[in-house]
Amino acid sequence: MRHCRVCYQVGHNKRTCPRFTERLKERALREIEAEAASGESESTYNRDAYTKRTGLDAATGEKIAGAKRKQKRQCTWCKNRHGQWQEDHGWDHNRRTCQDRKDWHSELVGDVANWRGEFLERMKSHGFGVGTLIKKKSYGYWPDPDTGEDRYQNAERVMIVTKIHWDRVHQHNRSETVVTVQDVGRPTEHNAVRIPKEVEYDGEEENYDRFWDTGYEVLNGSGSQATIPAGWVDGQHATVDEPY
Repeated sequence: MRHCRVCYQVGHNKRTCPRFTERLKERALREIEAEAASGESESTYNRDAYTKRTGLDAATGEKIAGAKRKQKRQCTWCKNRHGQWQEDHGWDHNRRTCQDRKDWHSELVGDVANWRGEFLERMKSHGFGVGTLIKKKSYGYWPDPDTGEDRYQNAERVMIVTKIHWDRVHQHNRSETVVTVQDVGRPTEHNAVRIPKEVEYDGEEENYDRFWDTGYEVLNGSGSQATIPAGWVDGQHATVDEPY
């Protein structure tokens, strides 16, 4: 829990600290008293700071017109996309209400939906999903084929797909490890792998042969897509890093 660095209380910071405001007022009044006693002009540092902070005159407590101006803030999406201090972008809204950002997300949903429709067809045709068995080399303490004793080695293991992170399955996140597999012979062992290349990529895509292989062999084609959340095919549930 964060504390105010002036009074060390919780619930506010230095900018809104009532004790700091009171201190500024006391210092401002001392400046006024010193000036009255000496008859000479004194520093107005604390008076100016108090007025800027509260919009009030320290001596009278009355509001001073234009003394405390509300800071003008720019939408962070527009600032990062169009540049800081651009007069035509981002001064009449914030990031949450930004129409440009909403339009980007709407377009993203449409693009993701189109890609996922074709992806799901490939997934079904190859039978890949939760329950698919794969054979993959994995480092660990596995039984030695000669002695039967465990030793650290890179051995071929049979694993089963237990989870697919559907929100991360889209065209902007390909070749990522979005599949969780469990070792059949040792259920406490888990691993993360990529979706098979022939499922994730359209075989007719340019440079298809240059894409990385997944490094494992699919043993059966009876995986299930039953864990796909509602709306997923329509482009919902897509975790994407925003560009701005």
